[in-house]
Amino acid sequence: MDWGSVPPLLTVVLASVVALAGAMWAVVRVIHSEISERFDFRFDSIDSQFEAMDTKFDSRFDAMDAKFEARFDAVDAKFEARFDAIDSRFDAVDSKFDAVTDRIDGVDKRIDGIDRRIDEFRADFRTLTERVDRLVEGLPGLQLA
Repeated sequence: MDWGSVPPLLTVVLASVVALAGAMWAVVRVIHSEISERFDFRFDSIDSQFEAMDTKFDSRFDAMDAKFEARFDAVDAKFEARFDAIDSRFDAVDSKFDAVTDRIDGVDKRIDGIDRRIDEFRADFRTLTERVDRLVEGLPGLQLA
């Protein structure tokens, strides 16, 4: 293509359009970078606000958690104290039952000893009655009814 055949006005118009397009592109880039910086600044400030809120929330949550733990520990300590008191009472009652059981075992042993003595007396009584019966049989004219 021969540039000599292009009318000079068209060349000027095309050059002006290209220059205007370049200028517009530069303006758009500058505006875009400014808008980006403003958005970045705003987002950074919003981020810092969210981080501050998060820190506040975490501190409040930690405080509530500490209060809950303290109350739970207090309730747990009371429950443990009451349970230990009841457990010691049951242990005392259990030891009394053990003492009663030991006494009952002692009485059972005594009763077994008395039963043996009664059996011995019965055996002695049988032996004695058998001797008396033999003696009576040996005596003429004496009869026991």
